[in-house]
Amino acid sequence: MQYYCEVPDYSKRYVVNPKKIALGCQESKLGSTNVDNGASPCLIEINESEAFHSVQILFLLRERSCENDEWIIFTHDELVKMIDKERKNYLDNDDGFGETFVASFPIMIDYFLAAFCDEIEEKMCIIM
Repeated sequence: MQYYCEVPDYSKRYVVNPKKIALGCQESKLGSTNVDNGASPCLIEINESEAFHSVQILFLLRERSCENDEWIIFTHDELVKMIDKERKNYLDNDDGFGETFVASFPIMIDYFLAAFCDEIEEKMCIIM
């Protein structure tokens, strides 16, 4: 019996890394986000009114992760769609948000993924 394994040709999948979030909080890279009670989705404290891209991204992911209190697995494209659904809110709120804020999201998504998430490599194995 021979095994053939390869990484599927899908979008990369990511998950929030609570240790990276805690470090980001210590280094003041996530606004006033607080992990003193824990970094799980239901315990982390996030001030969604702060106009920091990483705070907004983390808030959106937390909102989708609270049901099971586990950080969801997502792709870059899924994250972009989550943000696009909130686009009007960001554009309508000029208090730190607005056009310039929205225009910066593509770069900041890449930063967030690199700084606060882990890439999940799933291998597909075929038994031959």
